[in-house]
Amino acid sequence: MAVGCRCFAAFLDGLPVAFIAVQRIKMKAEYNRVSRLVVLPDYQGVGIGRKFLTFIADFHKRQSHIPFRIVTSNPQLIRGGLRGWRITHAGRGGNINNRGWQKSMRHAYTGGAQDRLTVSLEYLGVPKP
Repeated sequence: MAVGCRCFAAFLDGLPVAFIAVQRIKMKAEYNRVSRLVVLPDYQGVGIGRKFLTFIADFHKRQSHIPFRIVTSNPQLIRGGLRGWRITHAGRGGNINNRGWQKSMRHAYTGGAQDRLTVSLEYLGVPKP
């Protein structure tokens, strides 16, 4: 985990079930980036990670008014229908508008780690009903 991260935990019935570390990046553009997102195995696959990630992203976006981003190869985050997020890059930093992107989405998880699709997501905010 990177130095200087802000760390948050999600609890269920008093027990920790998820953890997220967020780092502020100050380069040409300033933004917050997820350094680590972990959900305990017994709680994976039920949406805790997605909801926790969006909650923390919304908190940071409202507090700092700078972009909030995550880079992930987790299929549940990529295909999970994250409301309020947009894909900015897919593959190895390629633009999502390239022709091979849809094909790579269909076959992203059939090979080893070297074949895994990596996606950059940016939080835009959850639309109000």
